[in-house]
Amino acid sequence: MLAVYTDMTPENEFGPCPPGEFARLSQSLRARKSRRAMLRSVAAVAACGAAGTLLWQWFGSEGELEANYAGIRCSRVRALAAAYLRGELAQAQQQQIKLHVAQCERCRQLLQSMGARS
Repeated sequence: MLAVYTDMTPENEFGPCPPGEFARLSQSLRARKSRRAMLRSVAAVAACGAAGTLLWQWFGSEGELEANYAGIRCSRVRALAAAYLRGELAQAQQQQIKLHVAQCERCRQLLQSMGARS
């Protein structure tokens, strides 16, 4: 129960604190400090998780940077490479891969190693 000092006349505006008030205030401040430390820790963990997710998406599960030229990613070009070389893809997709390969050295080397003509 909180004791309240009731004699607040102008000459006695700041009176003595009720018994236990300093202990209550210090406990309140310790709890606030603890909550702030916990929130900072949670924010740091969330930021690390978000950064890790972004890095994983950027570098992919293979751990290497994946370029996105002409609206198609390297992993998609690798998946469609055999069909591209056989001419089994739609004209729009063939053009997209052709534009990608013109800009991406790794995919160009892949298609050349698979037997594509420049």
